[in-house]
Formats: sequence, structure tokens, C-alpha cells
Amino acid sequence: MPGPLKIGRYCSFAKTVRVVDANHPLEAMTTHPMLYEKRFGVVDHDMIAAAPLIVEDDVWVGHNVVILPGCKFIGRGAVIGAGAIVTANVPRYTIVAGVPAKRIRMRFDAALGEALDASRWWDLEPPAIRALLDTSPDLVRRPTAELVNAGLVRTN
Repeated sequence: MPGPLKIGRYCSFAKTVRVVDANHPLEAMTTHPMLYEKRFGVVDHDMIAAAPLIVEDDVWVGHNVVILPGCKFIGRGAVIGAGAIVTANVPRYTIVAGVPAKRIRMRFDAALGEALDASRWWDLEPPAIRALLDTSPDLVRRPTAELVNAGLVRTN
């Protein structure tokens, strides 16, 4: 039984993403799911108690990404490259790729990440984002901490 999944706003997931919420029991006599899934008739109830996976806002997860049980958090603004096997949490605004997934680089510098977090732009509805794009295209397409901190993003 899959664990709970919490996904923030404005996330993009390829159709081929897979979340694996539990590992097979390596310490048991067998790794077969009959030891933890009721459907095989060996145990009386499903025994997987997976912790939730939390995916914050504005996350992009590419094709054929597999998110394994070691990952329980994907931070705001993170990007996971196609084909990655994610075995650990992904911090905010980090770009990861590979097998296993490793940090490639930060998407934004710390000042811009903090400014974006403080702006809470993801609380905006699409019409407000369109208006922001119309009035401040540089803020949307090439943001800087200075532009964001100037108060051009308004969430209330």
C-alpha cells in the first residue's frame, strides 16, 4: 500500500516517474512481498507503514525518475534530471541527476532562493502570475534577489 504523498503547487512530473515507498526486507527469510502484503494470503493485513513523501512547490521531476524510500523530502524549486534514481532527500533549489542522484548544481544562489521563499510566489493563482509576467517579465524570466525583494511579487 503506497504511503501518503504531499505535492505542492506548480510541480511538473513526467508521466514515467515512479515512487517506491518501501524496500524489500533484506533481513527476512525471503524478500518476497508475501511477508508484508495481505494479497498473497500469508499475512492478515498489509504491513508497510511508509513515511510520507513531501514534495514542495515548483519541483520538476524528469522522465524515468525513480524515487526510492530513502527520499522523503524534495524541496521547493528542485529539479530531478531524467533517469535519476533518487535515494536521499533533495534540498530546495538543487538540481540532481544520475544513478544514484547527485547534486549537479544549485538552481539559484542563496540570496535569490531566500528572496523567492519569502515572496511565497507559489501562492499566486495563474491570472496573477500572468499579470506579473506582463508587468515584470524580467522578474519572472530572469529573477534576481533585488527584483524579488523590491516587492514585485505580491501574494495577498
